[in-house]
Amino acid sequence: MRTAPRVLAAALFVCALLAPATAHAASYVLDEANVLPAESEARIDELGASVEELASGSEIAVLTVRSLGGRTIEDVAETRFEQIGLGQADKDNGVLLLVAVEDRQMRIEVGYGLEGAIPDAEAGRIITEVLRPRFQAGDMADGIEAGYAEIARDVAEEYGVDIPGLEMAGAAGAPGGGSTDAAASPVEIAVTALFVGLMIVLVIVAVVRSKRSGGGWTGWTGGGPGGSGGGGSGSGGGGGGGGSGSGGGGGGGGSGGGGASGDW
Repeated sequence: MRTAPRVLAAALFVCALLAPATAHAASYVLDEANVLPAESEARIDELGASVEELASGSEIAVLTVRSLGGRTIEDVAETRFEQIGLGQADKDNGVLLLVAVEDRQMRIEVGYGLEGAIPDAEAGRIITEVLRPRFQAGDMADGIEAGYAEIARDVAEEYGVDIPGLEMAGAAGAPGGGSTDAAASPVEIAVTALFVGLMIVLVIVAVVRSKRSGGGWTGWTGGGPGGSGGGGSGSGGGGGGGGSGSGGGGGGGGSGGGGASGDW
């Protein structure tokens, strides 16, 4: 009769092997390009496990490849996202950070369920302000860690959770330490200069008109440029600057969401 317990134990063992896995992913890093030291992978894995545990099963993965093999980075990101099966199937709350070393390209692929936390513009900001400066400085490991931490912050904020150690992980500023405030981009500088120039022109025109009419310019009324003032009619030149953002062909199919791509 001793065989009965053994048979039962064997049956339970087989059932355990066939049961769906509920534990955290073994690793959140697939470093095919061998650019990450072991300590970087360990820190990313620790942060990834905390995010998955506390943020409703959200999964953030890092994938580095040597080459895209002639394919677009959007195509590779979408394909690998599907293969890995990031996030919960019913929530599609996964994010893939893909870095192609020889092609010098990167992409943040976002599952549909996290598009509110990481819209295309935010993914582009992380690439521009966090990843690219570090990659250009030759510190790919630091860039990947900092980018991963920034993605984790967005996910944690979306779910309203505090991730232990996240405040210390990968400062989002430019490499070299110091303030984390990003420097103004060339577009921001150009828009600011255009606005200042427009104000100067409007002031000059107003002064010339006031001299011709004998009156004095009393300043903006009705809330500033573009508003209509009382006692007369005022026309303001409200100039709007349009920014263009590249979502890099947000992934359909598997991720069903969006993202952004960039190079360095």
